[in-house]
Amino acid sequence: MSFRQAYRWLPALIVVTLSGCAAVGPDYVTPTLSAKDVPARWTSPTDTAAEHGPGALAHVHPARWWSDLSDPALDRLVGEALAGSPTVEAATAKLRQVRAAYVQTAAAASPSVDGGAGATQAVGDAGGQRYSESWLSMNSAWEIDLFGAVRRGKEGALAREAAQLASLADTQVSLAADVADAYLGYRACQSHVALSEQDVASREATAQLTAASVETGFTAPYQGIRSAASVAEAKTQLAATRSQCGRLENLLTRLTGVARPALMAILAEKPTGLDRLPVPRHFDIAIPGDALVRRPDIRAAERRLAAASADIGLAEADRYPRLALNGSLGYSVTGGGSSGGLSFGTWSFGPSLSLPIFDGGRRAAAVEQARSRYDEALAEFRLRARAAIQEVEDALTRYAAAHERAENARVSAAQYQSYFDAVEIRYREGASNLLELEDARRAMLGAQQTLLAVQQERLQAWVALHRSTGGAAAHDPPAAASPGPVAAREAQAN
Repeated sequence: MSFRQAYRWLPALIVVTLSGCAAVGPDYVTPTLSAKDVPARWTSPTDTAAEHGPGALAHVHPARWWSDLSDPALDRLVGEALAGSPTVEAATAKLRQVRAAYVQTAAAASPSVDGGAGATQAVGDAGGQRYSESWLSMNSAWEIDLFGAVRRGKEGALAREAAQLASLADTQVSLAADVADAYLGYRACQSHVALSEQDVASREATAQLTAASVETGFTAPYQGIRSAASVAEAKTQLAATRSQCGRLENLLTRLTGVARPALMAILAEKPTGLDRLPVPRHFDIAIPGDALVRRPDIRAAERRLAAASADIGLAEADRYPRLALNGSLGYSVTGGGSSGGLSFGTWSFGPSLSLPIFDGGRRAAAVEQARSRYDEALAEFRLRARAAIQEVEDALTRYAAAHERAENARVSAAQYQSYFDAVEIRYREGASNLLELEDARRAMLGAQQTLLAVQQERLQAWVALHRSTGGAAAHDPPAAASPGPVAAREAQAN
């Protein structure tokens, strides 16, 4: 083909290229959850959790919601976990994979060029004449995106990249919540140990007083036996609590990857005593109306749905003709005989058209399969959304219940402590017996254990709220709510 002949193809190629602006298959539309799926207001007994509508932003960035606890040890442990977690590393590796897949898919829209070279030598049968030949060639191909196959492929690859990015964020949120849960459990366990140690010391002091009273004949011997049994019971409980703390240390080591000596050094930064549990700067939490779309797992499910929609167009485009431009250029050098010389005569250029005529229904079945996968992804998206709503509602119910119980537990613990102090004074003065003292001690200990358990439950419910909202729960939200990042992107797209 001459250059003049190739020039004749130019108008046709321009028309063909412009025709590639149309893409077969459905144009993706972000699904909307029905009113029966999404609550108009989150059910919460607290006013601040229900007053603020979509777009309420937190003062604490969602990526660092745990910083509201103002606990340097927790901040460091979460940072170590996010930096060295194998789970996060695996999710990051998957993200690199899908990004590489996107580059591969996008490359289909560009021309491809391959080259080759070779050299041979031979000896003729007559007279031992030597011959040599060298050649160099270059081949190119460019598929015109007539019906949007490349475009749909890029849309699907880009959606899968966004889905994996959201899955990575979901992994990070879950890991941070797991570390916070384990850390709060460990701090509560330390407080339980301190409380049990105080109880053992008190019972040992009572046992010594009782033993001295038995020796002098003022107390019956069975009272001494009961007192010694009470000490053994308290020590048993103390050993069990210390064992639980050890298991929580092991859990923190696994979650954070911090070696035991370094972990114990970090955990030792907290003051001793019963007040080991951190307290959030804000106990009032507002749940934004668009909390669902902020959840990373919901975003990942929606992006997987978008990828499934693009796959329909990709399968549909396979049923239509495919046009490609192919070209080649080469030359060869021969030597060693009278016919040796240089040749430039090997070049070609022209279009090639592929027409699917009969495939036994394979391509039509591929389209139906892609549509079925889309329907499956849509059902999974709605199922994930309903599960997310339940998780948020459960977390709100748990948090409200623990918040309500906390004040009552505090009052109960303070009253039982006063009651025990009064009974202990009466016992030392001889106005009360050991049985009454032990009953008062058990009541006081039970009230303090309950207070610690409620405080731990409230904090872990606080963590569960952040986990269930993907870190979108707002602390003390501003009066003038501004659009959230998801809403802003959707407004720009429209």
